[in-house]
Amino acid sequence: MDSVAIRVFAFSVLPVIIGATVVHVMDVIESGKLAPGNTIQNISNLLRPALLIAFLAASRRAEHSPASEAQTPGFEQWREPRIRGLGHSG
Repeated sequence: MDSVAIRVFAFSVLPVIIGATVVHVMDVIESGKLAPGNTIQNISNLLRPALLIAFLAASRRAEHSPASEAQTPGFEQWREPRIRGLGHSG
């Protein structure tokens, strides 16, 4: 993994995973049983960051591949209005 992915994992994904696990355990302790709705919600809370990391890694690999169209005039023309729409200078 590159340093960006490591930082994303350490500072945003890991706390979500720990938090979701703690909340789920607290629900189990309070209710004395596994509530299916909470279990499904907590599983989705764990999967979302994992999928985002996988997509980030795949995107960065694709961007740096020899067949990538990133940094081409066509890509920059497509990208420019989106960046402007976000209020960033590109």
